[in-house]
Amino acid sequence: MIASSCPTIGGLAWQIGVWDKISQIYRNEIDPRFEPVVDGLLQRASLRGEQRVLGLGTGTGAVAAKAAALVADDGFVLAVNISPEMLDRARRRSEAAAPNSRSTRQQPRLSPPAENAFDVILASLSLMYVINRAAAARELARVLRPGGRLVSAVWSGTESCDIVLFQQTASRFAPTPPVPGVGPGGVGAPNRSSTSSLVAASRLRSRPRCSGSTSTTSTAHGTYWPA
Repeated sequence: MIASSCPTIGGLAWQIGVWDKISQIYRNEIDPRFEPVVDGLLQRASLRGEQRVLGLGTGTGAVAAKAAALVADDGFVLAVNISPEMLDRARRRSEAAAPNSRSTRQQPRLSPPAENAFDVILASLSLMYVINRAAAARELARVLRPGGRLVSAVWSGTESCDIVLFQQTASRFAPTPPVPGVGPGGVGAPNRSSTSSLVAASRLRSRPRCSGSTSTTSTAHGTYWPA
């Protein structure tokens, strides 16, 4: 299970609660606004037929829905997320797009994927919410096949990303989250220690490309998206 080792169990529970509460508004209001980020991520991923894809932190399934259409009949997308409510909306999206698709709903435990199980890992606006990033990086490196691709988008720093600046300003008037350094701006600067530990642990290189977001890269639930 990806990032199953968590230094702060309370922090994970807090995150799940937040995402569960906002799942509907996220699907209806936020997903459409982030569509350019999703499209940019998929363009860089260059998906093709028969590929095995892991959607990390799939949210309501925006990336998984489009990725499934790109990997052809012999490919698949496994979308995972810590929030049962978010994943349930991703499952509904999957069934609407492909009525015959197989899916798992709110499965208590998702068995760890085998080594080299995926050709591509996609993480759209999810990496910065991972609590134990070193453990997550090791697991991503384990399940990604040699020569596979990790493609991710995270928000950049406050100097070039208004949403991070807004979040940091608003956070002054809200209770302190139980886990520091986790949130929209958590891995915005490529030279920060959190990003460096991620890259070092996974032995993957990060190439920052900033235009409001930066291209770089725990879950108990999953849903399959056959094309």
